[in-house]
Amino acid sequence: MSDPKLLDASQVDPSELDAFLRRVYSPRKSDFLKAHGQWLHRSNANRLIVQVDGQIAGYCALIPAQVWAAGKIHSALWWVDLVIAPEFRGMGLQT
Repeated sequence: MSDPKLLDASQVDPSELDAFLRRVYSPRKSDFLKAHGQWLHRSNANRLIVQVDGQIAGYCALIPAQVWAAGKIHSALWWVDLVIAPEFRGMGLQT
């Protein structure tokens, strides 16, 4: 296995990302991410892809947010949808 690459969704072919999401998620969830993923995550830059040997091996996304804590507003990131394709599991890619 070559060194994995960390990319964002703007750096991969949209049809390859869609095929990966359809393989690892239900049709309803993959349809939603295809139609609304860029909006939900505020940018394709917040949708992260792990690529190994030219193949998409994993996906996760961040949702930027603002939280009120201790009387102040703080910037935060909500990490969602971490998935590694079955054939790439056990290789430490999610770490």
